[in-house]
Amino acid sequence: MGAGVVTRDLVNEATAKLVEEGRLTGEEARALADRLVESGRRQWEEVEGEARRSLQNTVEAMGLARQQDLEPLRERLRELERLVGELSLKLEGANRTGGEGETA
Repeated sequence: MGAGVVTRDLVNEATAKLVEEGRLTGEEARALADRLVESGRRQWEEVEGEARRSLQNTVEAMGLARQQDLEPLRERLRELERLVGELSLKLEGANRTGGEGETA
């Protein structure tokens, strides 16, 4: 998690101090800790979601292809390479047999 996210350990330390100082009971400290950690988790998820959406919008605006967009093109390229290879072999064979049988 990021630096701005409240960790359970940090919250526990802070609430323990408040209990020691007599400003909170143990039960109040646990409830406060739970609320703070949950609030931090929700905020982190919101920030993470917003960052993901922003990145996705940027990638789309730039016109970048995703891996799933490229795979059909890769398959088509492999098929075309295979066909070119077959045609090359046929042409080589035709040139050999055609060239040997001709006399002027």
